[in-house]
Amino acid sequence: MMKAARVYLISLFVFIGGISEVFAGPAEELQEAIESSLDIVFEPQYAELSDSERQSKIRSILEAKYDLRVLIRRSMGRNWSLLDESQQEQVVELIKQLVLKAFI
Repeated sequence: MMKAARVYLISLFVFIGGISEVFAGPAEELQEAIESSLDIVFEPQYAELSDSERQSKIRSILEAKYDLRVLIRRSMGRNWSLLDESQQEQVVELIKQLVLKAFI
């Protein structure tokens, strides 16, 4: 599991490195969010935290930087409007959990 997370994050860093010259502002923000999240996952000072505490910290980083609801809505495109409000909330929460589990 940890190896898969590292491969995913390394791929993400390579991607960010490629676009950083084109989109310096957003790429820098994304890089900062990823580095902060990686610190929580791999730095020794966070080793005593439980997985749920780590997820909470990473979630607060992501939610402070991005409006995840908007990102998810745009990712789903026209299918978003096919869902009622409670289904939309459920999708948002499930995708947030999925993203967090990819880190931890």
